[in-house]
Amino acid sequence: MQEFLDFQMEWTERGDAALEGMTWALCRMGRAATPAKLAPDGMIMVPAVTEVPAFINPPPFDGWGDFQDKALAFFMTTEMRDEAIRHLWELKQGKRPVEDYIIDFKSWAQLTNFNEIALIAQFKGGLNAPLGMKIVENGAPGDGSTVGDLQLWYDRATALDKAWRDRQKLYGAAMRPAFRPRFTPVTGVNQS
Repeated sequence: MQEFLDFQMEWTERGDAALEGMTWALCRMGRAATPAKLAPDGMIMVPAVTEVPAFINPPPFDGWGDFQDKALAFFMTTEMRDEAIRHLWELKQGKRPVEDYIIDFKSWAQLTNFNEIALIAQFKGGLNAPLGMKIVENGAPGDGSTVGDLQLWYDRATALDKAWRDRQKLYGAAMRPAFRPRFTPVTGVNQS
């Protein structure tokens, strides 16, 4: 009985998961308990605790949270990882700001389990061509052999993209010269 009172005090302090946690703890110790109930005054009523044979093989999980983490890790490594790799290969910056591209890239990259070298290669491949060339012209930030190189690529791409967009706002879009033929073409007239 004293053992139960110790559990009651411990799990009452933990809040909403008290009933489930107390039952789980009793089961871990080789005791079975009927589900505990709350009395009208908020105290936990004593469940019927009976001796059962101890676990031959203890459960592989320390609790429900541990089970959830391990289950998600196991199942996410198959389908989710393959889908994330496919999305990362198809991801392109296009005409949108590089910040939006980086947000999408990071959300898919964390699911792929790629190393930094592979992530840098994928990031470079998804940048729009002028921005990628500008980064390389200014000196590539790193190849991924040093921890933090990917963040340097993010920072360099963001700075150059922001500078380009600010230039566009201040000075307007770059005017491309329109093609004008040197001579005006005349149709239907023999020019010999």
